[in-house]
Amino acid sequence: MKRFKLLAGKHNENGVTYSRGEIITTAGNLLKHNRGSRKFEFLDETEDEVTEPVTDEEEYEEEEDDGLDASTIAELRAMAVTDGIDLTGKTSKNDIIATIREAYAG
Repeated sequence: MKRFKLLAGKHNENGVTYSRGEIITTAGNLLKHNRGSRKFEFLDETEDEVTEPVTDEEEYEEEEDDGLDASTIAELRAMAVTDGIDLTGKTSKNDIIATIREAYAG
């Protein structure tokens, strides 16, 4: 099993919805399926299965860079589609990032 930290947005894996900062344990490779996105951070591989979402609150609070500023507009739009964020009328990178951050905060 592989462990990934969710860096931005929400993610549904095996019927469980994970939020930013939570650890996802899965047999799949979330980086491969989200190529070019900074949504996940690979942590390690483990033999143990984790059935409940785990949040590392201290690390979550210290992490300020959500990676959105380094993403391209195409990557941001793809992330918004994946997470169900409406970008209607948003054309500038700053507007798109602000909308995504607002959606993640709420």
